[in-house]
Amino acid sequence: MNGKSILILGAGAIGGEVARLGKAFRMTAIGVNRSGNPVQHIDRLYGLSI
Repeated sequence: MNGKSILILGAGAIGGEVARLGKAFRMTAIGVNRSGNPVQHIDRLYGLSI
């Protein structure tokens, strides 16, 4: 899984934990959340603009 990416939809507390676990496998974490506010362990974060 080294070098792969993981996409997390709903990057809140649980999504941040999933990203942290992905980091153990040296994965790149990409997250999407409503606010666009930073989440720990997420490498790239995108907010929803509705």
